[in-house]
Amino acid sequence: LWGGIGPERFDEARDHAETAYKLLPENPVALYAMAMFTFVQPVNLEVPLEYIERAVHLEPSNPMYQGVNGYLVANLGDAQRGVDQCLYATRLSPKDSREPFLCYMLGASYIANEQYELAIETMTRCRRFSEVDFIWLMIAYAHAQLGETERAVASLKRIETPRSYGFYRFALTRSLWLDLPRQEKENFLPLLEQAGIS
Repeated sequence: LWGGIGPERFDEARDHAETAYKLLPENPVALYAMAMFTFVQPVNLEVPLEYIERAVHLEPSNPMYQGVNGYLVANLGDAQRGVDQCLYATRLSPKDSREPFLCYMLGASYIANEQYELAIETMTRCRRFSEVDFIWLMIAYAHAQLGETERAVASLKRIETPRSYGFYRFALTRSLWLDLPRQEKENFLPLLEQAGIS
């Protein structure tokens, strides 16, 4: 999922995860894999949350499980609890090699909590993650919410290989920050076109 092999191997990887889960339904790694696969597909976010909560229960000291759990909780409307859980995840492993991913989840949770300055500060620390389009999408959204339109468009232009306008529109309106007003998201969408994303 994160290794860059490509979408053509997605079904094969999902089959492996589902087999592992059937064989070891109480294994936190299998639960984490199922959470991530159900997250990237267009399903209710309650589904990956159920998997990841079970993983957290089994291995509460794992920062990735805690971070993903916080991210999902924040996106489903309990933003402050999500932020707190993501901060806890970063404290569990302050020198974790997966820090960029933890920053991503914390930054997204800050946006759900309308703490836009903290979101920008957190996600700009993700230097090793700078090629990931969603980092710049979220930084741009935070700038837009602060009224910094030019910075928002400049951030969107940092996306090296943008996906389609339709993809980002779906993500913003259907899977990110579900408790934030839809109109705020609709107001942001024209900036994608200004940045050349079609």
